[in-house]
Amino acid sequence: MKVLRIIVILVGIGVCNTENTFAQAKKITPIVLTKTSLKTMEVAQLPSKVKEAASKYAGYKIKKAFVSQYKRNKKLYKVAIARGPIVYELIINEKGKVLQSGE
Repeated sequence: MKVLRIIVILVGIGVCNTENTFAQAKKITPIVLTKTSLKTMEVAQLPSKVKEAASKYAGYKIKKAFVSQYKRNKKLYKVAIARGPIVYELIINEKGKVLQSGE
């Protein structure tokens, strides 16, 4: 009876490992905005949804803002937020979704 339990446990572990092996990882491609595609803009001119998305980072203030046009009439916003010496760059779409963040 113990041997049967051990076999069932080993088969269960094997099935779990097989499922993880066949799972496909979602490919994440970084967004690259070139300096030529970015245009400097005033922080006050940022859309409210973009400001709201940046304000979710508690204690950080928007220091710089850039806009880039892509596809047809769609814009991406690159926003530099800072808290003391720590600076992060966010890429936010028009709907206020943070697409990428990093130092």
